[in-house]
Amino acid sequence: NLVQRGNEYYESLEYQNALELYNDAISSNPYNSLTYLKKGNCLFHLNRISEALDVYNQALKVNPNYQSAIYNIGLVYYSLRQYNNALSQFDKCLYQQLFNNNNAQNDGVPSVNQLDALTPSEEDIIYNKAMCLYQLNLKKDALTLFNKCNELKPNQPSTLNNIGRCLNDLNKKQDAIKYFDSALESNQNYYI
Repeated sequence: NLVQRGNEYYESLEYQNALELYNDAISSNPYNSLTYLKKGNCLFHLNRISEALDVYNQALKVNPNYQSAIYNIGLVYYSLRQYNNALSQFDKCLYQQLFNNNNAQNDGVPSVNQLDALTPSEEDIIYNKAMCLYQLNLKKDALTLFNKCNELKPNQPSTLNNIGRCLNDLNKKQDAIKYFDSALESNQNYYI
């Protein structure tokens, strides 16, 4: 199977070889959104960012609600420093999760209280949304989401560090130091 062989190359970090097999798989079956996603991931790793974005959008043409493609589009926008666009994609992901749980607001932007309905598998989405908010200088909102990440997946050094960064930027220096220390304690190899 072309996709399985592509996956083997992908797992071996041989993205160009994987890309060729995913291209062949798409030629054979252009209706498999997962294959488009994998192709987009290869392109992203090959630093062919605009092509990756196009392929993720092709995945959405096949499956308009494909959360992984939406999420990866957010990652592409983040890598391009288009934080508002990335934020929009991460909100779509969260909205889909909440909508599937019948907890969504009608405006497509989940509230912090609605985030309580999420499971740790959504922590990456929340974390990346918080990173966008931080980059957009919305430190209080970012702090709220980083704290939510810490509830979902406690004591992750990067989350603790980002809580500390937010607190530091909000002139809560003593609290920030506690989080920086906790980040270091949870992983001695972590650099702030």
